[in-house]
Amino acid sequence: MLGLAEFLGLSGCCFIVLYGKLRFVMVASASLNSPTVITYDRSFSLAMKPSVEPGSYERLDVRSEFFIGDFLRLHGARIERESDVKQIVTYHSDNNDWSIKSEHKDQLLARLMAVVRGDGEQIHNRVFLDVIRDWYHGLNASSKVENASVAADHLSSKGQSIARMIMEANHKLGQGAEFIRLLDVGGNDGKLTSYVASHVADYLNSPVHPYVLEVETAVSWDHNSHEVVAAPNDRNPSVKTIYYNGSNMASGRVSGESGSNPLLDGIGFDCVMYQHSLHHFPSPEVQQQSLIQTASLLNEGGVLTVSEHSSALGSAELDLMHMVTEIYSDLHRDPDMSGDELEARYNAYVEKETPANYFSRTNLLDMAQKAGLTPVSSTAISSKAERTYSITFVKSEVGGLDRDRSLDALIDSGALKAGVQKYVTVPISGLRSLDGEL
Repeated sequence: MLGLAEFLGLSGCCFIVLYGKLRFVMVASASLNSPTVITYDRSFSLAMKPSVEPGSYERLDVRSEFFIGDFLRLHGARIERESDVKQIVTYHSDNNDWSIKSEHKDQLLARLMAVVRGDGEQIHNRVFLDVIRDWYHGLNASSKVENASVAADHLSSKGQSIARMIMEANHKLGQGAEFIRLLDVGGNDGKLTSYVASHVADYLNSPVHPYVLEVETAVSWDHNSHEVVAAPNDRNPSVKTIYYNGSNMASGRVSGESGSNPLLDGIGFDCVMYQHSLHHFPSPEVQQQSLIQTASLLNEGGVLTVSEHSSALGSAELDLMHMVTEIYSDLHRDPDMSGDELEARYNAYVEKETPANYFSRTNLLDMAQKAGLTPVSSTAISSKAERTYSITFVKSEVGGLDRDRSLDALIDSGALKAGVQKYVTVPISGLRSLDGEL
């Protein structure tokens, strides 16, 4: 799919305002008799449709009892995005022990699409959940490939990459302090947090005190973390969880410690990270407020790194990816789960966690800069770099980048290319380091 910068650079674009919302429309076909029209709007992904009348695009309700079928009918049957749909409906079906062979993932997609194509009416989500459950339970040794690495290796490698992004932003982090403080906003069980802290400690040769900040922790995003323990903590204290009410810093308390509130003890934090958690905040206003709170918690020279999904995928697609992650996590932990139980868990998740509030890189830059943070670098964190990225910021009174130059660097279509190696950091040109060196 096209990135926004690439899209705007194509000829044949025009801008149309429909119902008060800006849409971009481009005639992509050389033939004017049967043009292919690409439509884009902020709440839906790019989709190619033959001869689409303006205003006829579909908005999918992720909380609908027919959502899965509606999604498959639109993206699989009508727009013919089978490879993308396969990735979405098999997301995190692999686990730390084995990966499912691609041809068997093809079989799942074929089974799901057979249901869609066999019935023109809307089909209840339960039908598709049963197909997924039966397929997952039917996998045998011949349909799997043993993984060479375990989940702990994955978390350690990921933690090292995040630590490197933090250190590249400020290699003198917490200089002169007795220890470094790290905060993982929405960090769930804190296992990834522990690996990041361990690697930061190795880089700085200084102990790191890691914390997770949570409103509540009922949802787990990665079932791999259930299979591993936290990083060895011979240098660092164990990860502590801070609970608060989501808005008032004074409500913070460390789990198991009465009267302890690191959010207001005056020590501050040297680095803060959001790992695919900011889009789960209930509104753009709450996201903005969270970043303002983060900026207030950071010490001078402190680093914020935010990893997120890109708007190259639409909201409905990303929500479905999260839904199937929970489905496979449930089936992996409880292989004997009945269809009724799986449907109940699916519905509970959808009601509580969707729709999420996704945003573009430019939106993230705007929110962070409004909070007083300066963008430092952009990092591709998946092999399909147009879909997953990280942006790192610093809090510093040192003169930062010119706003326009920083934005240009981060939304440049060449800055985050599809297919590049994971965790390749692209510095923003012109930024001075915190000690004044070029």
